[in-house]
Amino acid sequence: MNNISTFLTTVIGIGFGWILNEFGQWFRTRREDRKVKKKMLYLLLETYYTFNKLDTAPIINEISKIITEKLPPEIQTEELQLEINKIYHNVIDQTMEDNVSDEILDLEESYKKGIEDLAFVDPITAYRLKGKNDILETFDQMAEAIESIKKQLSEEEKERIPDSIFNMIKPELLKTTFMDLEEEIKKISRNIGPLTHYRSKKVIRDLKSSVDENRRKEMQRFFDKILPM
Repeated sequence: MNNISTFLTTVIGIGFGWILNEFGQWFRTRREDRKVKKKMLYLLLETYYTFNKLDTAPIINEISKIITEKLPPEIQTEELQLEINKIYHNVIDQTMEDNVSDEILDLEESYKKGIEDLAFVDPITAYRLKGKNDILETFDQMAEAIESIKKQLSEEEKERIPDSIFNMIKPELLKTTFMDLEEEIKKISRNIGPLTHYRSKKVIRDLKSSVDENRRKEMQRFFDKILPM
């Protein structure tokens, strides 16, 4: 009887030890997996913030409004504001895209490395995220496509196509990209944990207002200098 009791105690002890060891390994693996996912979440948020700078419509509208308000009241018309808006569109869009392009190049290597690391943990999400930082390339391709189409048109047909056609398409492309990135941020943060998920949603809201507010303050200071009241 004592032999059986000793045997059972040994088996139970070995089994318990094995369970603890397996649980420890699972916990360590899960902790490492979460580290990888947290890094990817950070890179997604950084990408989201960077792409937000491409949404120049709010700042261009703000510039038009600031300039119009600093002009004599008798010429402050909606038509004038629209004309000012058109003038600044190309200049600011190109400047922002150049700046963002440099930032994306700096971010690109880290982003690719993050996806490679994530592929060992969550290959499906890694595959899905692989093309999320190609929006600038998409812009270039779209602009080239529009120019290619215009080259094939007669002068009369070209006049019917507004120069701002690209600016009409761009906001929709940005909107889709933002929604896509937001969804990925929510998915990966939810996978990390409920607190991270809540904080990520708050960060997205704060990022949007932060980009707009910073640009608004910069523009206000700039135009206060060149167009004093």
